[in-house]
Amino acid sequence: MVHAELLHHFLTNGDVTYTLAVAIARDIVMQQALREPYLMHQILALSARHLSIIRPQDSAFYHNQAIQLQTHALTMFNSVSIDHFDLSVSHRIPCFIFSAILGFHALCDMLSHRDSTFPLALARYVGYLHLHRGVYQIMEGHWEAIRETDLKPIIEAGMKWFDMDGEGHECDDIRERINRAALDPETMAATQKAIGFVQCVFDDGPIPVGRTHILVSWGVMVPKPFFTLIEAGRPEALVVLAYYFIALHQCRSIWMIGDSGQFLFNLIVDSLGPEWSEWLQRPCQMMREFLEQDITGGDCMADEQPSAS
Repeated sequence: MVHAELLHHFLTNGDVTYTLAVAIARDIVMQQALREPYLMHQILALSARHLSIIRPQDSAFYHNQAIQLQTHALTMFNSVSIDHFDLSVSHRIPCFIFSAILGFHALCDMLSHRDSTFPLALARYVGYLHLHRGVYQIMEGHWEAIRETDLKPIIEAGMKWFDMDGEGHECDDIRERINRAALDPETMAATQKAIGFVQCVFDDGPIPVGRTHILVSWGVMVPKPFFTLIEAGRPEALVVLAYYFIALHQCRSIWMIGDSGQFLFNLIVDSLGPEWSEWLQRPCQMMREFLEQDITGGDCMADEQPSAS
């Protein structure tokens, strides 16, 4: 009966998949989940995670359900032979959906932690990135075939997001500083691409759900050379990450974000120290402006939701 409740909640509560509403049509999700148990378990896990936040009186119960269901989902997924996915492109459709929902859930879990130091938070974030990016590797070399399936409109929408670069000016300062940094051409291009995705979140575009999808998918969308910089803890990459945390704070009304952006931003500023103060001057100013909006009742992207915990 608990699983029935979780499935009903997933199907009837739009907040659960708010950021996935454009990227994944719900009927496609359910068609695939009824065929692949690992996907169904991950759907139930995400639903339980959402309930653990919006029903604080039952938080421990639903959080425990989320952990058990996600663990079971990952166990089943990891037991599937890679040959299974090579049998037919149709076998990769639930894998694609699974990676998106798993990544969303994993990001929620990562943001809910309140690590005492930034190195601990960074290690946790890198672990999340490895998990989310790792599942997508199964799709490499098969994107064109997947575009001819029921996922075609979803894949094409995602490709448009990958081509976006932002039109606003919030990230002008970091763009200029990266251009002057001692980075090889490939790494510099990858870093500028990552910055462009953050700028897309700052831009108040006509499709906020698409903007939010970029926010929660940023760790998968950024090119590998930039991901390598984050892994290495390069200060230049960490300043870009600070801008990303500000973008998280801008979207703080989404149920799984809450005050995590501000918390992580403060950790990273303290970690980088005064020698990077010039690089951090603009993002610190932006954060102060957002906090002033909080005090005066400035708008966010959605109605207020309880923060992740």
